[in-house]
Amino acid sequence: MTVFLDLPNELILYVLYHLDLPEYLAISLVHSRFHPLIKSSPYLQYRFASQVAGVTNNPYCDLITHKRSLILKDREDSWSQMTFDFETQISVGHASKLFLVTDGVCLVGDRSEAALHYFKLPSVADQPAIWNKFVLDEGLRVLDFDLAIYDNDLVAIATLRPSSTAPNIHFVEIQLLQFSTGHPHPQAHMPTLSVEETINLETIQISLQIAGQNISVATKIGEGDYFARLSVINWMTSTTQMTIAMPTLEIIFLSPTLLLVLNPRNAALDFYMIPSQTTISTDPIVPILSLSLPALEDTYHLDGLFCRSDLRIMPSVTPWSTKPFHTSEGHGILVIHMIVTNTRYFEHSFSMIVHRSSLVKLSSAIAEPPSKLPVTMEWETWGPSVTCWFETSGTDAIWTVVAEGQRCVMLERSDPDEHFDLMMLDFNPRNVGKLLDEQARKKAEDNEGDNDNDSEGGGVDQNEDYDYDQEKYQRFASVTDSWLSSPAFKDVVRSKLPNISISRRMDREFHGFLLDEERLINCVVSGLRYCLVDIRTNDEKRQ
Repeated sequence: MTVFLDLPNELILYVLYHLDLPEYLAISLVHSRFHPLIKSSPYLQYRFASQVAGVTNNPYCDLITHKRSLILKDREDSWSQMTFDFETQISVGHASKLFLVTDGVCLVGDRSEAALHYFKLPSVADQPAIWNKFVLDEGLRVLDFDLAIYDNDLVAIATLRPSSTAPNIHFVEIQLLQFSTGHPHPQAHMPTLSVEETINLETIQISLQIAGQNISVATKIGEGDYFARLSVINWMTSTTQMTIAMPTLEIIFLSPTLLLVLNPRNAALDFYMIPSQTTISTDPIVPILSLSLPALEDTYHLDGLFCRSDLRIMPSVTPWSTKPFHTSEGHGILVIHMIVTNTRYFEHSFSMIVHRSSLVKLSSAIAEPPSKLPVTMEWETWGPSVTCWFETSGTDAIWTVVAEGQRCVMLERSDPDEHFDLMMLDFNPRNVGKLLDEQARKKAEDNEGDNDNDSEGGGVDQNEDYDYDQEKYQRFASVTDSWLSSPAFKDVVRSKLPNISISRRMDREFHGFLLDEERLINCVVSGLRYCLVDIRTNDEKRQ
C-alpha cells in the first residue's frame, strides 16, 4: 500500500478508473487520500454515476465528460421526481396493430400492410415530427418488424410475398434494410432471408427480435393448439443457428446467445442456449433450464404469457448513436404478463417483474447443458426473492405495464369518473438503498428533535411526499415481502424484489403507455383509424 500511495495522482487515478463501484466503495475506506482524489476527478464521478444508473458510456459521442455527467444527473433527477421538461402531441394517422417505440424512433404500420411509417421522437420542445416511410416491393405484406438502430443501423421487416408461379403459395421473408438509407443493409450477406412458405394467409402469426448479429423468427401457421417454429439466424452471414418447435411466439433474448421462451403449456420459463456456427449435432435441442411459475387452481387455465423486451448491445465498430450513454446490456427488467381464465371464462391478468440479470445468473449456474431433459426449478426455489407481482385484471396489461431499463410504468384508475394514477416503479437496487438511507437519516433527525414522539411500525417501507407544480407526487420505497392473493392461484404468491414507486395523478384518460430511455409516451386511440400520442420527455438541453 505504501508503494501505491507514493505514486503520482495521475497514475493512481488511472488505476482507480479500472475499478467498479463496489471496489471503489471498499478502497475509499482504506485510506483518506482516495476519497478526495476520486471526488475531484470528473472521469471517475461519471464512471461511477453511470454504474449506479445502469448505463453504458457511448464512446462515439463527442460531448465532454462534464456535460455527460450533467445530462445523466438531469435525467435521473427527472425520472425520480416524475417531472418532465416539456409535453407535445403528435397525430398518428396510421391505424395498425403494428406499433413499436425503440432507439428514439416510433415505427407504425398502416392499413394497407404495404409500408412502414416512422418519425424520430422529439428531444426538444420545438422539434417537429417528420414522417418518413420504408417503401417495400409491390405485393409484399408486412407481418412484423424490429429495430436495432443503435447497434447496427438495422431494421428487419417480416413480409409475405406471393409466389409468381403458384397462386396459392406465399413466402415468409425477412427484409434487412439499413435504417439511415432505407436500402438493403450492406453488412447482410443476403438482404432478404427466406423463412418458410405457406398457403394459409389468414392465420399466420410471426414475431421478430434482434440481438446483435442474431435474429429470432417465430412463426405460427393455423389456429388452435399448434406449435410455433423458432429459427435463430445470423443476419450478417445468413446462417441458421438453431430451429426448434415451441408452444408460443413469445421469446426474449437474455443475451446474444441465451433465449428465454415463455411456455404457457407447462406454465414455465424455458432457457435455450444458441449453438455456435461450428456446432453440428443431430440431437434435438432441449432447454437447459425450466423455471416453474406459481401453480394455478384446478379450475383455472393459463391462456397466455406475453413479454416485449429489447436487448441493447452497444456498437463496437460503427457509431450509429450520438447519445452520451445507453441502458447497459443485461441491466434491464422484464415485465412478463400472465392471462388466466377459469371454467366460467372469468379472466384474471397478472404482471411479474424480474431483473434480466437474475435470470441470466440462474441459467449460468447450470454447469453442463442437459442432453435430454432440462434442469427444473420450482417457483418457491427461485421466484419469491427476485420477482415482484401485480394483479392487472380489468386492464390491457400489455399496454398499461411497460418497462425500459430498470423502470416500469403502470396505470391505475383511482377515480372511475375523473382520475388515473400513473405509477412508476424503479427497480434499481442502488436507488432503493439511497432513498432508504435518506429517509432513515430524516427519521433520525425528526426523532432527535422530538424525543417524546414514539416511532411507530419499525418496518422498512418508507414514504416521502413531494409537491411539484401544484401536483402531488409520492415516493415509496419497499424492501419487504408482498403477498398477492387471488383465487386463480393455489397459494398466495410471495415476492420481495425491492423497488421505489413514484405516483402521479393524471386528469386525462389514456389507453396505454410506451416508454423509452428519456420519454414517457401516452397513447389514446380514437375510433379505428386515429391515434394521438402525448409525449412527455426529459429534454437533453445540455447536449
